[in-house]
Amino acid sequence: MAEYVHLQMESMVTEFEQMERVGLFTSKEVKAMVKKRRDFEYKLVQRQKQKKYYLSYIQYEICVLNIVMGRRKKMKYYHKKEEIEYAIVQRIHKVFKATLLRWSNDMDIWMSHAKFCLKWNKKIQLSKLCTKMLALHGHQPRLWILAAKWEFECGQSEDNCRNLFLKALQLHENHKEILREYFRAEMLFVEKKRRRMLILRNNAEHVEEEDDEEDDDEEKAKDKMLMSGGLARIIYQMARQVYPEDGEFAVEFAQVAKLFVQIPFGEKVFNAVRADLRASFPAVPQVCSALAMFKVEVNQTNYTAMDKVMEQNHKDEQGYKEMEQAIDNNPDSEEMKNEYFQFGFQLLITTKAHPNSSVSEQRFNKLLEIVDEIGSSLSNENLTRLTKFLNSKAQYDVTVEKIGDRHVTNGELAFIRLQALTCKLDSSDDVKDGDVINGEFVTSLPLVAGMCDETRDAFWKLWMSRALMENDLVLAEKIACEYCQVADIQICFVKWFVKVEGVERAYQVYKNKMMRTNEVSFHEKIVKLFTSCNLNQTEAEQMHENGVRIFGETSVHLWIEYLKFTTKPIERNRVYHRAQQTLEGTFVQDFEEAYNRVSTGN
Repeated sequence: MAEYVHLQMESMVTEFEQMERVGLFTSKEVKAMVKKRRDFEYKLVQRQKQKKYYLSYIQYEICVLNIVMGRRKKMKYYHKKEEIEYAIVQRIHKVFKATLLRWSNDMDIWMSHAKFCLKWNKKIQLSKLCTKMLALHGHQPRLWILAAKWEFECGQSEDNCRNLFLKALQLHENHKEILREYFRAEMLFVEKKRRRMLILRNNAEHVEEEDDEEDDDEEKAKDKMLMSGGLARIIYQMARQVYPEDGEFAVEFAQVAKLFVQIPFGEKVFNAVRADLRASFPAVPQVCSALAMFKVEVNQTNYTAMDKVMEQNHKDEQGYKEMEQAIDNNPDSEEMKNEYFQFGFQLLITTKAHPNSSVSEQRFNKLLEIVDEIGSSLSNENLTRLTKFLNSKAQYDVTVEKIGDRHVTNGELAFIRLQALTCKLDSSDDVKDGDVINGEFVTSLPLVAGMCDETRDAFWKLWMSRALMENDLVLAEKIACEYCQVADIQICFVKWFVKVEGVERAYQVYKNKMMRTNEVSFHEKIVKLFTSCNLNQTEAEQMHENGVRIFGETSVHLWIEYLKFTTKPIERNRVYHRAQQTLEGTFVQDFEEAYNRVSTGN
């Protein structure tokens, strides 16, 4: 063990000498580095190997490497890299390999090693790493995609990248993600090759003419097919044959091709995929919506305008026409009509990226027209999305109008309508309107059970806030004590009641109408509230007794508060022993720990 460590340290002598000689590190720093590396080397040759030592060694060497690079830049000294940086990089690779040899199932280590190779442009090491990783973990499709990506970006090898995709398809036959990324890779290959040709010849027109020449030479014909995106089309056709009914998967290919639409070959591929989508899935709402969105996102018309707003409006109009044509072809499809709404709504909420407000206004007006056209076919879910958006924009009258009579049977819509009416009332001083809204709240009570938890809590908070704002004591008490059993709402009411009527009367309301509430959180909060309000001794003791009587078996907090309230030592001992006898299981230990903290002032 010692001989091996000594041998490793001897191999670093040249590195240490050069570090000190060129002034990257002081003599003291070099000695500290020698000691640190020796410690790591001893940890690596222990009989029982531990992953943390290997990873710590790698991290330490990377930190040293960063320090060296930073000091070189500051000193403007760039010689002796082979003796210093390259030696450190080789050592890091060596430790990575030793780590992966023992813990090959840890994917984080594989990824870290790959990132390190990418950072230092180590193409050969990265290629070898990918080969080993795929041999051990080839059952994971994403690793094949990552390996192909690395080969293309770092290795600059199109053939290796293509071979990896073909091997991946052999192992994971017809895997969707692999097919899609293979399609993307082929598009990138063509784009890269065309750019290279344009740079070399510096004549774009010559490249286009060369593509159009007819040549019987087999190699040139193959090259022409590849340069026109032919292989990418073959991949798409293969995917369509394997998944003939999956329109959403086909749309993914169109979205990839859309990224290359500014290049002639990319436009041809995109048009071919889009034509196939339109012909094969005329009744699939998601596909029709995607085709309409392509009209908005991709400008393939001859329309040009100096005014960007006019140009965007023209694109929007093309997208609306695409969806209207789909609805005309499927007049009885409610799903298609709802997809038309989602298309319009998506355009509206993405208008934030556009600097002109007129685009937003036109999209908003068009969305309201779409809702009127769809009518009763609009689903409650989509109507909920619309009305929430309208409320956020202070369009309260429009919200009430669009909801219509649906609030009678749908709790979510009923609450949104109440929000709109309440906000509208804030700008009006008509007392009769307030009475009407309170009646609307009462009418919506049967729908509360069908609301989601978030909406239900918001419903009670909104109603309680209205009652407190109007100083309606009767209504607020009825909400807190009869309608609602939510602890936060009841606590809010009691706090307000204390301010308005005083702590004694508030306690009487609690005693008569809330004492039997079956929520421990409510009792814990109410004890804290009344304690802070200086409730008289007798009533405070009754409150504590009520809490521990109902929840004494599980609530440590209530017993601790009771002990804090008790001042006489005899009474405190009595409460302490009662708590030990009443609490169940592990709650006794928790109580004793909490009591010790209180007793010591912590």
